[in-house]
Amino acid sequence: MYGATTDGPPLLVAARWLESLLHGQLITVMAVLAVAAVGFRLLTGHLALRRAASVALGCFLLFGASAIARGIVGLTTLNSAPMPALAEPTAVASPHFQDPLQPLKSDSVDPYAGASVSR
Repeated sequence: MYGATTDGPPLLVAARWLESLLHGQLITVMAVLAVAAVGFRLLTGHLALRRAASVALGCFLLFGASAIARGIVGLTTLNSAPMPALAEPTAVASPHFQDPLQPLKSDSVDPYAGASVSR
């Protein structure tokens, strides 16, 4: 039974059993074989790339289902704390930034002076 407990309501016990089955070695082996079969069929040209992507997406959903469910449940919880106000952006003076509306300044320093190749 892959380590599932039999304590609690029957529906919860069934859900724990299903979760342990889906995260067990059986499903891992089946996913590895499916990815290997899809890779072989792609290699031989018998499978479209869209179908292969659907198999990869299915494996992602199968193994990431618990994390996805926790994320969805986390989004639905109401947070009573107000959102903090965003600070106004401040201009950062950079020595390499020049306002595009101002005329170009001529610098006496040539940035390409040391980049020449010796002859």
